[in-house]
Amino acid sequence: MAKIYRIAKGDGTTTTGTGVVSLATAYRTWVLLATATVAGAAATGVTFSSLDISGYRRFVLEVNMLHNSATAGGYLALYANNDQVDANYHSNAIYCGYGTGVNRESDACSRIIVFNNLTADAVLCDVIIVRGIDGKMHALSKGRSSIPATVEIWDSAVSWSTSANITRLDIVSGVADAIDVGSTFRLWGVL
Repeated sequence: MAKIYRIAKGDGTTTTGTGVVSLATAYRTWVLLATATVAGAAATGVTFSSLDISGYRRFVLEVNMLHNSATAGGYLALYANNDQVDANYHSNAIYCGYGTGVNRESDACSRIIVFNNLTADAVLCDVIIVRGIDGKMHALSKGRSSIPATVEIWDSAVSWSTSANITRLDIVSGVADAIDVGSTFRLWGVL
């Protein structure tokens, strides 16, 4: 299946087309593996399958999520190979902007970002996913969610206890149907 892409350039022009996009950087080549856009109805999760992280140095996941205002606040979790057992993951996070001060949490889970408010908001998050020298998946995320009066900043690290090759990634909301129509998820492979 051909992928459709649009690239905005610094000079104000854009390029559109189909196929695999390669973005060469001074250090690495980024290949757009897939784009998923929620259409029709709100969703609880997004899946990228038929992956093989061993062919890349890392994956980079871009999350541009609209929170469905009909649902409560929640979080997005990252799962590998359809293993959605939180006890098989560990995450550490530091966040601020919700409530007072800076907060920290350490849990048996795979949360990459939390959105605590009950109103519609935008959740932006970049996640770097690597297979470490221990063979296990490690992910670092930096994100933010916002409502008109507050911006939350969220940094987290997630580790998976299994050393299997990553062939599937699931991004799942902790609240049913929290991912609203128009939300976009892009997965890049970095060579």
